[in-house]
Amino acid sequence: MVLGAKEANPYTVANMTQAWNKLYDPDYQELPTTHLYVRFLPKDMAELKILYDLEDSYDIDYDDYPLDYEIIEDGDHYHDPSIPQDQPTWLYTVVEPDFVFPNVQYEILDKLVLAPYYSILTVEAYRLTGKEYDIEGWGDGPAAGGGGDPQSGECTPSCGNYPCCLLKEVPCDDEDPCKDPPCVPGSPTWPECLEVPDDPEPPTFTLNECGCRVSSNPRYPAGCVQVVDTQIDPEPGVREVKVIVKNTPFTRRTTYTDEKGCWEINKRHKGKIRVKVKFKNGICKIRAIRRWSTSLWQYGKVLTDKTVYHSPPYNNLHRLYEQNADDHSKGRAFWYAATGNNALFEYIGFAASDGIAAPPKLDILLTLADEDEASPMLGRISTGVWGQIIIAAFILVFFGLTGPFGAAMAIYISVFAPDMVYNHGGEGNRASDLVKETFYHEFAHASHYNALNDDLYWIQNIAYIVDNNGYGDGTANGAGPTAVIEMWGYHYGPVLADRQYGLLHSLNTGSPAFQNITRHIYGLEGFVPILPPTTSAAWIPQGVFLDCIDNNASNPTGVVDGIPTDPVTGFSHADCFNAITGSPTDPTTVRNNLTTNSLPLGQTIPAVNALFALYGF
Repeated sequence: MVLGAKEANPYTVANMTQAWNKLYDPDYQELPTTHLYVRFLPKDMAELKILYDLEDSYDIDYDDYPLDYEIIEDGDHYHDPSIPQDQPTWLYTVVEPDFVFPNVQYEILDKLVLAPYYSILTVEAYRLTGKEYDIEGWGDGPAAGGGGDPQSGECTPSCGNYPCCLLKEVPCDDEDPCKDPPCVPGSPTWPECLEVPDDPEPPTFTLNECGCRVSSNPRYPAGCVQVVDTQIDPEPGVREVKVIVKNTPFTRRTTYTDEKGCWEINKRHKGKIRVKVKFKNGICKIRAIRRWSTSLWQYGKVLTDKTVYHSPPYNNLHRLYEQNADDHSKGRAFWYAATGNNALFEYIGFAASDGIAAPPKLDILLTLADEDEASPMLGRISTGVWGQIIIAAFILVFFGLTGPFGAAMAIYISVFAPDMVYNHGGEGNRASDLVKETFYHEFAHASHYNALNDDLYWIQNIAYIVDNNGYGDGTANGAGPTAVIEMWGYHYGPVLADRQYGLLHSLNTGSPAFQNITRHIYGLEGFVPILPPTTSAAWIPQGVFLDCIDNNASNPTGVVDGIPTDPVTGFSHADCFNAITGSPTDPTTVRNNLTTNSLPLGQTIPAVNALFALYGF
């Protein structure tokens, strides 16, 4: 981003007061402040996180450039030249006067009156500062017809009563301008009550190809956000991500996409708008690291897609996130974030239907490290047991980082504490069903954690994986709880991938019959255990829960059963989940929980014990 000179700000209290006193009686010494224009300078990542956490509690939004400067060239990032590149830069925003400032360096740059753009007061405020005002947006409402038709050229700044002549009933003359204001400071809806009403007839709507409403008013921002699914056509919408529309440097409106990815803001906007899509909602926030550096603070914010639209129409905007093989690209981060966001909504729906606890709100981190995923739940674990994690070893195992980059990542992980990590480096353009199976697997861990109420159990699992550079050979101290945690993830991930995609999976390379027997569920059915010690992850009893649930006799011809002699059936996914929620020490304890608490009618304890014995437990 390239900035020009500082510009006059029409929204300052001083300027708005001057505009008010020119238009209306009685005069005010100073209009009441509605907002403060402020900036913050965090000294480190810890202070940066404090600021980002305030976005939720105060519904604010930061920009990294001063809002009252000309933008010569748009870009993704601006760094104040007075701040070293490896340190966080100034963050700018607008807050309400009752905002409680955190213990982070800040400055109040101006007191503001954020009157609606389409108000007589704002027109006059722009005129006083010499800033160009977009008059075309007055449309066919009260400002049209008579002397107030902007297209007729009758109401111009040369009129003695400009801008009051923009009102339909006020001709261009030198008479006393605006008479009584529509409302005064202290009114319940001040200053929104100053807005000149829009067209008397509400807009009509049609539907676009996404199934989203398109307003007949081209100045009503709306659109759809979609993501390419390699297995499903048409592209699904990105569900419930935050959409922010900035109409002026200081004003914005916020909404969320719906389940189809549709969003709309039924307010007219002026010429240029800035639209942000932020990957956050009530169930997750997603961050993404696209390059390793010692300045990882820049990836502390929620992943955000920013687009500038210079003029209407913007009533039918379309953002499509496509696959991108470049590990460093924004496009790749957007695709994984959109896919993971949707996968979490799907997971929660599936889990509810199965009687499985939902995960807590998740802080998800995407990185360009080589393929590896984990759900350490660091943002949820109490600080009292954090010290048991050897951060440097954790960074080495999960990200392969040492030296300055490793040190920077250790600070990042300690501060932003992700609950789930997805390293997509080296995956190329992996099919959507495989990516979602991985997400479902990790979300299953998050559900497990949420049902445990045992942070130490989870920390000890992390410590085991760090100490053994993964799952180990199944014989080291601590292998039992890790087997319990992973046997659930390896079960529920493929189950949900099959439920979501069925025959539309990416593993099919042949006939319809082959397409059926290669479904995700039958891949899990074919799991063959390898008893420890082994460096293969097959020592984890990945298929035992499905063997407890299904009936092999119903498998289609051609499915290869990893455990061909499996007489057990009738357990449910909820039975299996409940069996792992009491911090069991190993799969044998899980087996005992199943037979004690959930044994189906017609099943026997010896049969279940024999099945688990085939998996080494």
